[in-house]
Amino acid sequence: MERTKRITTAAIVFLAVFHQVGLIGLNLEASRGLFQQLIPLNLVVSLGLLAWFHRPWSLQFGVFIFSIFWAGYLVELAGVTTGMIFGSYSYGQALGFKIAQVPPLIGLNWVMLLYITGIMARAATDNIWLQASVGAALMVLLDILIEPMAIRFDMWYWAGGVIPLQNYFAWYVISWFMHYAFHMQRLPAHNQLAVPLYLIQLIFFASFLVIG
Repeated sequence: MERTKRITTAAIVFLAVFHQVGLIGLNLEASRGLFQQLIPLNLVVSLGLLAWFHRPWSLQFGVFIFSIFWAGYLVELAGVTTGMIFGSYSYGQALGFKIAQVPPLIGLNWVMLLYITGIMARAATDNIWLQASVGAALMVLLDILIEPMAIRFDMWYWAGGVIPLQNYFAWYVISWFMHYAFHMQRLPAHNQLAVPLYLIQLIFFASFLVIG
């Protein structure tokens, strides 16, 4: 038990330092270009650690996560193509290669955010409707902080440079249904990194608003 606690603490400290280094690197002009290229690494490492700490793994859980990846990717594809879901936007280069105008990495982002907020919502209440509502709200809160940073560092851009309120409404509605599906299935999901990672990311993205 003590060894497990030490490993968990080490992973949390690593994630905190990892994000802190990224924050500094992105805000220094000399290193900004390099750290923009490393943005996908941040997501992959964070998601990889979450997967390592997840308990218990099952085929049903794996299928659900795979479904969320494709649902996230496809809704973004529809959003970029039509401009009718989130508003008119397009992806830059910071999230890596694209398939049909959308980087597959964005599907992993949907997975990670749904997963950590789902665990947090489940800890907050036993009511499935409230779980979906709390989880969706937590996702939108993070998206509000992500948007300015994403534009600044070539992740995506909005037509006219204005983030439409439609974006946040769509995020809430779509993530609500994803959360409802997650909680409806009562899939076991325990992860000591979920809450710390959410808070680390919250501080990380909020810091860009403070620093400017």
